[in-house]
Amino acid sequence: MTLNTTRKRALIAGGIATVLVGGLATGGALITSQSTIFDNVFGTTPESSDTDSRLVVTGDPIVYDFDGGVNGETVYDYYTLRNEGTEDALTVNVSTKKQPGNDAYRDALMGALDTAVTIDGRRYETGKLDKMSLPSSITVDAGATKTAKVEVFVKDASAFPQFADRDLKAMLDFQFDAVKA
Repeated sequence: MTLNTTRKRALIAGGIATVLVGGLATGGALITSQSTIFDNVFGTTPESSDTDSRLVVTGDPIVYDFDGGVNGETVYDYYTLRNEGTEDALTVNVSTKKQPGNDAYRDALMGALDTAVTIDGRRYETGKLDKMSLPSSITVDAGATKTAKVEVFVKDASAFPQFADRDLKAMLDFQFDAVKA
């Protein structure tokens, strides 16, 4: 019985070794290589628009060189928000988008300036210039016009010494977004 048991063990060990050697020899078939699929595009299909409303914003860009020596240094301009629709009100938000070409110092300058928006006599603190956003939305009724005062100001002059010896021009866009209310 020992002979048969030993022979069985040898056959099993030989079979396992054959499978392992075969697996190593064809290892490429067991391991996949990496492939890349470029230019993936994901999106959504918008629902059909059931509104005739369209927000039109008019006004001039703000151009100003900050001294930054005192708290409260402010520049502002007024923008007209007009809902050209005849039926639906629009919910409006305002934010900023940096233009290409800004470097770290220009980004830091935008992060050192604060913003506020006043609409309908209510002033909204909208955060730093580089991340400006209304804390709540504003509604513009169909056919209505509202005026928005956009302020950019120095809230903390102690943030400005790093810019003292630089001639910086940071560029960004004010974005007024609207959806059907």
